[in-house]
Amino acid sequence: NKALAWNYNGTDIIYIVGDNTAPSVDAGPDISISLPTNSTSATGTASDPDGSISTTFWELVRGPATASLGSQNNSTPSTITLSDMTVVGNYVFRFNA
Repeated sequence: NKALAWNYNGTDIIYIVGDNTAPSVDAGPDISISLPTNSTSATGTASDPDGSISTTFWELVRGPATASLGSQNNSTPSTITLSDMTVVGNYVFRFNA
């Protein structure tokens, strides 16, 4: 742990800052679909060696067109439906924790 302290108008202010290890996140294996199929589901997992995961979410990073992301359940494992991928190309989704 690291600590920072200073004196301000006769009052000591001490901030304690702990080292934080980033969570480990896995968006699962790559998925291939062929039109006319335009939807699939993906499952991501996350773990945090310093504690618990408080928030998870999926996002579209890039693709040749927009895509729809189903309901976000803010848990791990997190399974989401990805749909409306109607343009041929590579869509990249990220699972965040």
